[in-house]
Amino acid sequence: MATFTQSRSSTVTSLSNVNKRAYEKLLEMQNKDYNISNLYLEVTKAVQKVFNEIYRVDSDNNIIGIKLVYANPERSVAKQIQEDNIILPIISFDQGISNSDQKRGRYSSVLVHEKYWDEDKQRAVRLLSLYPAPVSIVYKIHIWAKYAEDLDQILEQINLMFNPSLNIPNKFYEATQAFMTDEVDNTDYPYTDGSDRMLRRTVELRVETYLPSPKVLVTSTGKIEYTPHSEIDITTL
Repeated sequence: MATFTQSRSSTVTSLSNVNKRAYEKLLEMQNKDYNISNLYLEVTKAVQKVFNEIYRVDSDNNIIGIKLVYANPERSVAKQIQEDNIILPIISFDQGISNSDQKRGRYSSVLVHEKYWDEDKQRAVRLLSLYPAPVSIVYKIHIWAKYAEDLDQILEQINLMFNPSLNIPNKFYEATQAFMTDEVDNTDYPYTDGSDRMLRRTVELRVETYLPSPKVLVTSTGKIEYTPHSEIDITTL
């Protein structure tokens, strides 16, 4: 099975400049069952990798990593903290809604030409695809802390990531931009009698990406070959 790694450049052309048979094949493949990329899973893994590197500095200047968990809804995290005696601070995150973002879209007749390196054949090849569908995915980052100092350290690191956006490379797109859209104080005031102090802050992110379209390889002889999403990996560049 061939393995492709993407080059740094791609071009977009109109239908009049490309092989019509390739275009018709792509339209046929667009709604097939095998056109599942698992993009949402890949983006979630990329978000997790970024926020798994946050830390705090204690009073002795020791650097301590912050535990990160994927959990939804928030109540399950609060219950876990209380019942399992988890040491604060920790960070949890979950995936929210996703929306089609037509402002970043193109007409369906637009084709994308991308250059890839075929590891098996040791040569560059050209893949064609329909312009991918733009989507925005919302993630919520929940910070749970006992002390304001820890909460401030975590928020400082998160804010420094966005200038104004954060690049979250994943398997399909090296340039995937995330934007911080909101910050909410979810601390319950006042504290109930006998309860432990718990500060909570939620940061909302919007990740702008694209749903990958099927790709075909047009050989030098004019043969059209289907290329599964699993064979394409740009993260090795």
